[in-house]
Amino acid sequence: MSVVPAPTTTAGPTVAEAAPPRRRRRSMRRLAPAGLIGPVTVVVGVGAIGPLIVLLLYSFGILGNIEDPGTQLYTEILGDSYFRGTFVRSLRLALTVSIVSLVVAVPLAFRISRSRGWARTLLTCLVVLPLLINIVVRNLGWVLVLSPNGVLNSWLEPIGISQSFLGTVTGIGLVLVHVSVPLVVLPLLASIDRLDPAQSEAARALGAHPAVAFVRFTLPAIAPGLLAGAVLSFVIGIGSLVTPIFLGQGRTMVIPTLIVQQISTFRWERAAALSMLLFALVVGVVVAMQRISQRMARGRTERSRRRGSILRPRPLTDAAARLNHLPTFDGLRRWGSRVYLVVMTAFLLLPMVVVLKTAVDDSQIPTASWHGFTTEWLQAAIREDGYRTQLLLSFRLAIVAVGLGLVLSLAASWAIARYRFPGRNAVVAFLMSPLLMPQAALAVGFVLFFLILQTDPSFERLLFAHVVVTIPYMTRVLVSTFENIDARMEEAAAACGARPLTVFRKITLPLVRSGVFTACLFGFLQSFDEAAISVLIASGDTTTLPVKLMSDMSFQPSPVGAAISAILIVAVVAVVVPLERRFGISSSAVLAGRDDD
Repeated sequence: MSVVPAPTTTAGPTVAEAAPPRRRRRSMRRLAPAGLIGPVTVVVGVGAIGPLIVLLLYSFGILGNIEDPGTQLYTEILGDSYFRGTFVRSLRLALTVSIVSLVVAVPLAFRISRSRGWARTLLTCLVVLPLLINIVVRNLGWVLVLSPNGVLNSWLEPIGISQSFLGTVTGIGLVLVHVSVPLVVLPLLASIDRLDPAQSEAARALGAHPAVAFVRFTLPAIAPGLLAGAVLSFVIGIGSLVTPIFLGQGRTMVIPTLIVQQISTFRWERAAALSMLLFALVVGVVVAMQRISQRMARGRTERSRRRGSILRPRPLTDAAARLNHLPTFDGLRRWGSRVYLVVMTAFLLLPMVVVLKTAVDDSQIPTASWHGFTTEWLQAAIREDGYRTQLLLSFRLAIVAVGLGLVLSLAASWAIARYRFPGRNAVVAFLMSPLLMPQAALAVGFVLFFLILQTDPSFERLLFAHVVVTIPYMTRVLVSTFENIDARMEEAAAACGARPLTVFRKITLPLVRSGVFTACLFGFLQSFDEAAISVLIASGDTTTLPVKLMSDMSFQPSPVGAAISAILIVAVVAVVVPLERRFGISSSAVLAGRDDD
């Protein structure tokens, strides 16, 4: 009898063997944010922290031509009355700009929030539009407005007032408020849109005066937006470089122009020390503002240990009892709101309108009066070879900077919005850090950073600086966009077997298309308009259009320069209006203004 051997079967892999190990999946998930955020963190670290370290080393004499390293530069600056006076003037200017910007922006933000339909879109575009216009063009418009023959003096002369605001702190402050108001309105508008109107209505129904309801309920709720706007306006007020050069006319010295003065005389170490003091001042004020805002947001009693005082808000009933007898002036407030809106519209659009008028006015010297229509200046601007060369260079630079910035920001923004990992808020703050660095300090840091690397002026050097300054704007818009789409759509596609890249390409990107376009537009305009850093690191063949306009128009505005500026204004409006109707750029800008972290 033969024995038939039993059939042998090859056992397949078990489920546990076939599936990837759970530990490996967890480790890959933990490493995914690092892989996505790592490249942009390296770029921002080298481009922002690197120049800051170089500034610190120069300021202590470790680098440079100082024989004995130490704190002698800081002692010299703080002990000199001229330097102290400049710091006090700059600090007073920045605080004034911040306070005035908040006072002006709060009613405008509430007016926009209460508007609906096309009125809200129109008002939001009114706020966003000045942000999209080149800073050099806006400053040129204000030079034409504030000059002795300008629009403002033509309005003041009939009432017996005539004064040149150029070269004064008042003129610089007015223009810095114009720059800051849109940046304050956007985060405020985002905070106001999240308010629960039932709280204020309930307070008024219980007999509270509108002012009490605002102070006790509305103000603590919008404290994050107030903080964001106050910080941005303060940083602009104390660190802006282009506006003091244009409006100061070399007669009013603030910290940024003082730093440029030191650089022009090759006093690198003193310029670095001034930049570090400026940066330390900004950090100190920002920390103080944040602590005050946190107290307001928490809305509870805080005890000051050093002074022994208690910040104790008055009970609602007591405050209402004191103000109940006062009228609310509802009719007067409605008329005042309309007048205020007209004044703000004129204030925001005035410099652009004056530039457009000067570009087609038949007068070789820009004045407030009208001398007739002409296209001579526009034709001369188009024929000017120098302007064409710089325009093409700026356009090419902005396109490449946006392309690189988009690749880095898109991956990092998706990781920040989709993953919860330790240090997430710190990463966001780090990527936003170039926004909090004063323009003058960052510009000097780049100059000394490239000086240490011994690099010659080149397109690549300029490109690196532009990528660093565009990343925060693009990242902020993209993070807000990713956080406002439903992640369950991506999860459903992944559950159906789609690969992560396929999910991102076919599900995520179509949902965030408007935000991507807005980020690209803001990044392009930020790179195309950048002048504070470019004016110090550009040279010869790398001179951009804003730098050329700045050098040509700083002290003697010309109709040809106004014509170039008018062409830029028309081009921005022609591009932004269709994109606003198609993608809702203003809505994405408001979302980017939120301060949720």
